[in-house]
Amino acid sequence: MKLVDDVVGILHNPAFRDVTRHLNNETKVALATYVALRRENICISPRCLEGKVVGSRNLFTDTLRALGVPSCEPFDYLLYVSKKMGLDPTVAGNALWIILKILNRFPHSGSKTLQPARSLSRSALTAGAVYEAGFAKGVGVLMKDLAGALCISEVSVRNATRYVRERLGGETRMWIEEAGREEVGEISAEAFEGLMLLKLVFHGESCAITVFKKSSEDKWIKLARALSIPIEGLVQLVDIVNKSPLDFREIALEKSLAYLAMANALGIGDYRMVWCENQALMKMLISKGFRVAGMNPYRRSPVLVMDLNLLRMAY
Repeated sequence: MKLVDDVVGILHNPAFRDVTRHLNNETKVALATYVALRRENICISPRCLEGKVVGSRNLFTDTLRALGVPSCEPFDYLLYVSKKMGLDPTVAGNALWIILKILNRFPHSGSKTLQPARSLSRSALTAGAVYEAGFAKGVGVLMKDLAGALCISEVSVRNATRYVRERLGGETRMWIEEAGREEVGEISAEAFEGLMLLKLVFHGESCAITVFKKSSEDKWIKLARALSIPIEGLVQLVDIVNKSPLDFREIALEKSLAYLAMANALGIGDYRMVWCENQALMKMLISKGFRVAGMNPYRRSPVLVMDLNLLRMAY
């Protein structure tokens, strides 16, 4: 009933009536329904309602723009599909990394820089990323289910998946999952208290461990206040431990950040801001979008931070 009430309210909104005054009633209802869904942060492709619309697909974007309602971005589609299909956060996190990588949000890794995927719609790119992430983890995400959820064709899902594989290769087959203390044996029991270990998995093997610590102690609260950064959802990046002859630290960092961003969006963790003062990681962090927030007044060392919300707006 709430959706119906919202649609009725939108239909009577003067701004909406002005924008759609030249359209027939069925088209107005379809557009109002789409606007109501967007206001609830539900992202479906405009194709879901195209059968009810007389006019071009641009009607949706023009109407949203006129009403100040943001259109769906890949992150929005991914969040919607993750909730609708009950995706494992390891799959959702890897899918977000795939999207960010295709769109050059993480351009400075060892792999070649990619050109933006202009040939794919946002919904198709999301579907291809989710399918590939599910395939990598061995989770059965069916193309027809993705196509149905996003109102695109299975051919679009298949083409997007092929595109993702061609552009990113084997890196899509790595994912992040939480690890136990045994993964990093040199950490003492006392030091382990409050740590969160995220391991990069490839072919069933742990390649690198990203070590985080939840910032709940008084010293971190004081530091956050001193640097004017949010206290809620603050987590510290302590170190990245490589566990392979090859250096996987960079991709482990990228995928860990994407995992935390999705975990926060899905409500399974409070991770909004990552900070770090590990001098050995500074160059890598800056290349990934961390910024210098200031100097730690207690240690006189620079503190770098990243707002994870920026990852959902990096398009």
